[in-house]
Parts: sequence; C-alpha cells; structure tokens
Amino acid sequence: MAGRTNAEIADALFLSVKTVGIHVSNVLRKTGTHSRGEAALWATRTDRAAVDEI
Repeated sequence: MAGRTNAEIADALFLSVKTVGIHVSNVLRKTGTHSRGEAALWATRTDRAAVDEI
C-alpha cells in the first residue's frame, strides 16, 4: 500500500490505526530500518518487493 498513511491502510483493510502502527513498527524492527522509505528500499534491494509496488 505504497505511500498511504496508517489511517488510510486501516480503512482499506478494516483494521484499527493502532494495529497498523504496530505492524509497521514490527516491519521496521525486523528489517533494521528506521522509516518506511528505508524499509521500501530494503525490500527492493533484497528482492522482497517488485519495484512497481513501491
């Protein structure tokens, strides 16, 4: 869900904003990144995401 806020993601997936925030935090922790942009770069560099998804 490229470029979306936690609230936008929560609305699209029928989750709470807090749940989305927790998942984002877990992704950042597990990838050793400090921002969504860094996580997207990590995903691209490690072939975890297609470039057109970011």
